Amino acid sequence: ARPRFNKPSETNAYNVMTNQDGTVSYGARPTQNKASETNAYNVTTHANGQVSYGARPTQKKPSETNAYNVTTHANGQVSYGARPTYKKPSETNAYNVTTHANGQVSYGARPTQNKPSNTNAYNVTTHANGQVSYGARPTQNKASETNAYNVTTHANGQVSYGARPTQNKPSETNAYNVTTHGNGQVSYGARPTYNKPSKTNAYNVTTHADGTATYGPRVTK
Repeated sequence: ARPRFNKPSETNAYNVMTNQDGTVSYGARPTQNKASETNAYNVTTHANGQVSYGARPTQKKPSETNAYNVTTHANGQVSYGARPTYKKPSETNAYNVTTHANGQVSYGARPTQNKPSNTNAYNVTTHANGQVSYGARPTQNKASETNAYNVTTHANGQVSYGARPTQNKPSETNAYNVTTHGNGQVSYGARPTYNKPSKTNAYNVTTHADGTATYGPRVTK
């Protein structure tokens, strides 16, 4: 037999043995301080020269998705556990981000407080699929296209308007009882007839709901 000490081999394995017939066999390679193709620990070189890999420890291990709980299986494959959700930016800046074992990412609902949205609406919710829906916008202190009160933003982002109060309201015809309907249109009630100058200086002037005016007979005295 050939002496075994200080003997390099094809795999740089320990326990190299040259048999009586001149062939070479290899014992198992020790696993400490051993770099491998996947930089995994628990590398074992079997007696036939093949190499197998134990699981890689998960602490302080970067991965393709920067996920925690990375595991290298005995066959050299890598799987990923769920990524923790705290302090995790995401595509939608949503909270409760989860990276699944296959590396995919899903998003929980985004909290609604202090959240600007496309329509500046309150009660904004980001669903698990990343879509956003909007609750109704509060109506107090809300300017609208028609300066109407009772403005409501519906869940689909559309806006509807309640009736506008009629007190102290100038209108196109300076009529009272002005009403803004839910669709934003404006209609006018009859204008009171007292102290009302008219084109003919007649009394009993009436402004109809369509904004037109009719005149009663003029007093003759």
